[in-house]
Amino acid sequence: MSKRRNREASIFPYRNGYAAYAWVTTPDGERKRKWVYGKTHDELHEKWIKLQTRARQGPMPTTTPTLASYLAYWLREVVERAIVKTCGSRSFKLLRVGLPRRTVRRVCR
Repeated sequence: MSKRRNREASIFPYRNGYAAYAWVTTPDGERKRKWVYGKTHDELHEKWIKLQTRARQGPMPTTTPTLASYLAYWLREVVERAIVKTCGSRSFKLLRVGLPRRTVRRVCR
């Protein structure tokens, strides 16, 4: 358990199982670590190989966007570009009515 296998420097024992990471390129062009976890070494090794394969194919997100950031993106990129400007403000008003105030304030910023 203490010795790592060949070419597996980023797989190591962690808490009640194993952890591994791979360097990925984000959509912004930054390089970040993406982590995977597993109970057994073999289970983790399969996840790690899939992660490395996916990382070689192109950019991948390292975090999940929040609702507020997704709605801000949606209003900015989808609504305002695809539909008439007045419809964009109407959509924003509909969002304000349907969502809690705290969430809408975050979207407005």
